[in-house]
Amino acid sequence: MGEKTDLVRLAADTAGLAQGGLPVVLAVSHSDVGGSRRHIDDLARLLHGHARHLLMTPYVILGHAVGNMVAVTWNQPGESFDLVLDYKTDYRSLLEFFRIVGVSRIHYHHLLGWDASVRDLPRELDVPYDFTAHDYYSLCPRIHLMTPDGGYCGEEGGGQCRRCLEDHPAAKDGSIETWRANSAAFLGRAERVFAPSFDVAGRLRRHFPDANIVTAWHPEPTPPQNPLPKPLPEAGRPLVIAVLGAMSRHKGADTLEACARDAKKRGLPLSFELIGHAYRRLSVRPRSTLTVHGRYREQELQGLLRTVSPHIVWFPARIPETYSYTLSETLRSALPVVVPSLGAFPERIADRPESYVVPWDMRPEDINDWFMAYREGRARSLEKPAGRTPSFSYPSDYLRPAPSPAARKTGPPAPEELLRAARRNRAYVDRKTTVFRILFYAVGKRLLRSSRQVAKHSWKAARGLLGRFRRQAS
Repeated sequence: MGEKTDLVRLAADTAGLAQGGLPVVLAVSHSDVGGSRRHIDDLARLLHGHARHLLMTPYVILGHAVGNMVAVTWNQPGESFDLVLDYKTDYRSLLEFFRIVGVSRIHYHHLLGWDASVRDLPRELDVPYDFTAHDYYSLCPRIHLMTPDGGYCGEEGGGQCRRCLEDHPAAKDGSIETWRANSAAFLGRAERVFAPSFDVAGRLRRHFPDANIVTAWHPEPTPPQNPLPKPLPEAGRPLVIAVLGAMSRHKGADTLEACARDAKKRGLPLSFELIGHAYRRLSVRPRSTLTVHGRYREQELQGLLRTVSPHIVWFPARIPETYSYTLSETLRSALPVVVPSLGAFPERIADRPESYVVPWDMRPEDINDWFMAYREGRARSLEKPAGRTPSFSYPSDYLRPAPSPAARKTGPPAPEELLRAARRNRAYVDRKTTVFRILFYAVGKRLLRSSRQVAKHSWKAARGLLGRFRRQAS
């Protein structure tokens, strides 16, 4: 593709972003998929027709960040704009692009993978910014407020944090005090700090009293359903207990396995069904009463739940979840649920029938005793919090009037310097770009030197891989 063609396409895409007088929101996040990306995409769909939504993330190939490269995407249905630049080398060009398209607000969703300079964008562009706490990275360099064994740390104070980070270094900003002071300054300047649950809001306020913390449940396209419990099993039939998603240690994989092994040992009629996968190989039938069904796509979950047909869905998490989209899927399934007394779970099932709260740190044997009581119709729940609804609503409040965006430059909508930066990196792409072209760019520029995948293969193997992608692209 020639430079003139690239210039025309870049100008057209930039003009498309800038047209119509709609506000332009720039979301900044890490490159991982998961709950934060789902929220970003849901928000982009919600804003469609009311604002334009850009997303900037570290640029990743084969699961690894490529130097200082960043990807900027027009993150709305039907759009195919992608711009990949070197954040350090082309920083000024990137700022110019944001000014031209009229970025009027920045929304930070995660700072993992970014250096401190990304926090300067609002000042450089003279726009307000928001922040959403998808986890506790602003408080805890280890992200989840967890101990080395995957349980909730209890937030016992700075001494505990210092000991934890001595054994498991994670902070790049030095001490935990420096880490939190930097977070406090950044969150204190934000126009809004969104907490997706009242539990998150309370934890953040304890550490960042100067921040404007707004409790705002994530907007979701489908409302929850009240449960329609199936009859409890007859004598001799097992109680079927479903656990959903990707099970890490802090999500409760070890607890799940221990319960299944205890049920086998004691001969309890409890059948555990993991619809998902775990961070390690778990003990399954016949050594326990656990079946692991494997990974699934989000759109397959409701069908899998109908196939497994559980009596109840269990969340064995051992850390304070901030929201849990997996719980959202369960609430839409109209199934009974049991959740831990930690994080957002209790408030999200408040006032919902057939929904139970149990202590988050119960022993596996006690958990199984609770399930046996449920099987016999005599289970008890810890007191659930009274139902509360946040006053903030994304559809009505998110795009409230904000200061006018920085003035757009006159003249051509795509500056030549921006084009030169994109051409220098050979990285102005759209979503029709083949995997081969991206791989060829990355390997040819030797930007994957640190990639474990590339390091363990010879150049002969790498050429074979590129050849395969070339054949697919042709």
